[in-house]
Amino acid sequence: MSSPRIISWLPLNPTLIAPTQTLAAAGNLQLNSRVTGLPQGPFIYDKVIRQVSLLSTGNTAVTFTITGIGSPTINGDGTGNPTQVVGLISENIVALVANTPKYSVNIYQQIISITASAAVPNISSGSGPAGITDFVFLNTNSSIGLAKCSLQFLNNATMMATAYISLNKPQIIDQNAGNLINSPFLPGEFIASGNANTIITIPTPASVVWLSIDTTTNDSLNFTVLQQGVYP
Repeated sequence: MSSPRIISWLPLNPTLIAPTQTLAAAGNLQLNSRVTGLPQGPFIYDKVIRQVSLLSTGNTAVTFTITGIGSPTINGDGTGNPTQVVGLISENIVALVANTPKYSVNIYQQIISITASAAVPNISSGSGPAGITDFVFLNTNSSIGLAKCSLQFLNNATMMATAYISLNKPQIIDQNAGNLINSPFLPGEFIASGNANTIITIPTPASVVWLSIDTTTNDSLNFTVLQQGVYP
């Protein structure tokens, strides 16, 4: 019997990735770590690929370079599909306004470093309002199979979520080079953007399911996928 796969999307947290700190000169922010034995980063999101925020108590023209594992743009091709296989990526964020968070354009699974081009006081980094959940891969080997998912919104005010499936996995092995490459990855929407608690059968056949999420503030969400069936 399969167990439910649960992915939690949590509210905005301005210090999730890096606590408030002052840099006396150009250099890297100290990142929070979720890797046992490492005193600081890389920071790894828990089962989501999400924007990054930067927040300072003062105006600053400092350039911050975010480097990590992720994908360009929040919503890729406009259908919840990241624009590329998740991989090494970086971007610059410039000109913070005091006490106003600024968000990355890219979405990240892991943040390797955040580098400031000059000294900066009281700077922190946290989670952003938009992104996608991890891909949940479905069992396509069952002779009889059924899968359902639920969207459970908690303290919802602004967050919206859209559910997608695809018949293809988002990456495949290049048989010639042995590298991961983009597959012909075509998303199909099966739960339109909304914020209603939902339990629904996932259309079959399908290879993968995930959520695209935006406008998070103090909202949270549990996305649960449960499969059952008979193996051949």
